[in-house]
Amino acid sequence: MSTLEDGTTVGYAEFGDPAGRPLLFIHGWPGSRLQARIIDGPARRFGLRVLAPDRPGIGLSTPAACACVAAWIDVLSAWVDQMNLASFYVLGVSGGGPYSLGCAARLPQRIVAAGVCCGVPPPGLLDKSRDLFWLYRLLRLIDRGAPRLLTALMRLTRLYLLLLPPLWSLQPLRLLLRRADRRALQPRTQMDTVAVSTREAFVCSAEAVITDARRLQHPWGFDPGEIAIPVHFWHGVRDRNIPLALIQPFIQGLPHAQAHYYPADGHYSLPLGRMSEILDDLTSDRP
Repeated sequence: MSTLEDGTTVGYAEFGDPAGRPLLFIHGWPGSRLQARIIDGPARRFGLRVLAPDRPGIGLSTPAACACVAAWIDVLSAWVDQMNLASFYVLGVSGGGPYSLGCAARLPQRIVAAGVCCGVPPPGLLDKSRDLFWLYRLLRLIDRGAPRLLTALMRLTRLYLLLLPPLWSLQPLRLLLRRADRRALQPRTQMDTVAVSTREAFVCSAEAVITDARRLQHPWGFDPGEIAIPVHFWHGVRDRNIPLALIQPFIQGLPHAQAHYYPADGHYSLPLGRMSEILDDLTSDRP
């Protein structure tokens, strides 16, 4: 953990090569710093030191007044100063994608390369599309119409995750997934990584997890169209959580986007099975 001058605590984990070039890994939703276990082995091979911070109220991080994505980028900026990181790569997965874009928008002089893996599109696209995974659409509908009910449901989810062994807790999730994602989660180590990361997200409170989701659904506080550095996007054609039809128009509208599409991959199989390829793309233009 690291405590900033204003008293905010940023919890983080380190993976990869301790002496390598720094890479910030920004976890998805619901997730935590422990999700970065998926990058440990590939990062060692690429000579990358992975630093994975928890967002406000998640895991080891204290709650912070971050009303939008850009507000947390300001916290992140103070944290990387404290960590003495003059420059770094940044990779956001799923719900971490907007934060990677925020780094590219707000800290371009410090970013060696930025990437988004199976990322979330801006709230405008979320509002207009029926392509979003039905479970996410249902949660958004409940949040808008009955926020107290959503809080109660998430508190029950927290209790469920904290009481059950991690490997058991996410077994029902596999029933909702397509074949590529089910296969990617078949190895015990992969399922354990996802389950432990999800459980850690709820350690502090269910409310923090809800706030983390709402931050993605409100204006991010920056214009992705004004990003002046290249950003890599990786997305699976079989992604059910964030369908390609939902994110592709956004990617195509960015002037410096470099898209990589995987016909056989979904939301989980892409980061779990293609991380070496992702890091190869991300570091291909390294100085």
